[in-house]
Amino acid sequence: MIAIASPFQGSTMASFVPDKAIKELSPTSQVVQIQNENNEVNQAIISIYGMYDNHVWPTESAVLKGAENIQINTNGHHQILSSEETKAVVLKKVAEITAGIA
Repeated sequence: MIAIASPFQGSTMASFVPDKAIKELSPTSQVVQIQNENNEVNQAIISIYGMYDNHVWPTESAVLKGAENIQINTNGHHQILSSEETKAVVLKKVAEITAGIA
């Protein structure tokens, strides 16, 4: 799996949004805690994240223990999706994964 700007460790920004679903992204939520306790599959995950993310904060929350973590030179939660660097990394990783399957 390739994840882009995902708050694996939660985001402290979630505490500022008055929505129950968003509160589940808090670093202290049970969902985030359970996810981080069950990390057997993390080696199959690639987490791509930027230098600064205004939604996933602190930015290090996108780092997933046991996964391949790739920080790219982009700022902003939505900017990462239109970044040429993100596109290049995703295409490279998909090629590597599919070459390993063949």
